[in-house]
Amino acid sequence: MFQALHRSASAIGLGLALVVLAAPLCAAVPEALGTLRADGAVYLDRVSTQGESTLYGGDQVSTNASQATVAFLRGNLLVLDRQSRAMFQRTERGLVVNLERGGLSFTASASEAVRVETEGLILSRTGAYPSLAEVALGGDGSIVVAVHRGSLAVANLRPDPVVVEAGQYLKVDPPAAQVVGTAAHGKQTLGDKLRTFHIGSLSHAASVAVIAVAAGGITAAAIAIPLAHQGPTVSPSAP
Repeated sequence: MFQALHRSASAIGLGLALVVLAAPLCAAVPEALGTLRADGAVYLDRVSTQGESTLYGGDQVSTNASQATVAFLRGNLLVLDRQSRAMFQRTERGLVVNLERGGLSFTASASEAVRVETEGLILSRTGAYPSLAEVALGGDGSIVVAVHRGSLAVANLRPDPVVVEAGQYLKVDPPAAQVVGTAAHGKQTLGDKLRTFHIGSLSHAASVAVIAVAAGGITAAAIAIPLAHQGPTVSPSAP
């Protein structure tokens, strides 16, 4: 009788120990964000891949000659353009895509908060309707955002977010150093870099990339924005 109780207690102790050991392992498993599809070879965390892969929180996707499409689990879509790189993660504020190079197109609906962060700016859906938008980084440090449906709030350009409506684009100029005073030797002193921006209207065909949902999947076609028709410059300190 004593031996049976001892064996039972040992079994319970072993089971509890396994549960305790397994808990950190379960917690360490990254969360799946969606499905990555590529029309050629792309790099997933610096490992070349093609076809279809599961995208997890913390993954970095880089493209060269191919595009990559991400179908998120809650229905939103993203196309990472050629010669682009982005990091994906989920936070308490929702899904965050950090665009490090190139450009992307994405949808953002009420089913899940999607934010694109790039060069210190934060782009997020605003208003009651789903958004379809694009963002591209220029080699000179400029940023272009085009909105085709819904509206986007762009934070960190001025105290209040700048709202870009459907049919508009926003071009953020390369950062320029602000003159804050004159030093004792007579030279001007420079402070934080300022970013000015322009808002203009998209023509029927103008965009950075156009998402087309087809029976076989999602594609993106690169089309240049005609930046000659820019709106007025807006100061970062404007109310």
